[in-house]
Amino acid sequence: MARKPRIHVPQGLYHVIARGNDRQVLFRDEADYREYLTRLRAGLHRHGIRCYAYCLMPNHLHLLLGPGAIPISRLLQGIQGAF
Repeated sequence: MARKPRIHVPQGLYHVIARGNDRQVLFRDEADYREYLTRLRAGLHRHGIRCYAYCLMPNHLHLLLGPGAIPISRLLQGIQGAF
């Protein structure tokens, strides 16, 4: 059975958590952290989404996002799929 679509509230705040498969390491070195933040910054600008806070750890990350008219799923599909 397919998962139901996420609810989109344009003025809401979303706490996003992403983990590596089987809790594998996502960020191996400083360059990986910088690359992720570069992609995140570009995606936020492209989709008109605000990032209020972030925390990147070796095997997972947390983002506090405030979407505009475009759902945050569009941002995450692009970043997580490319990274």
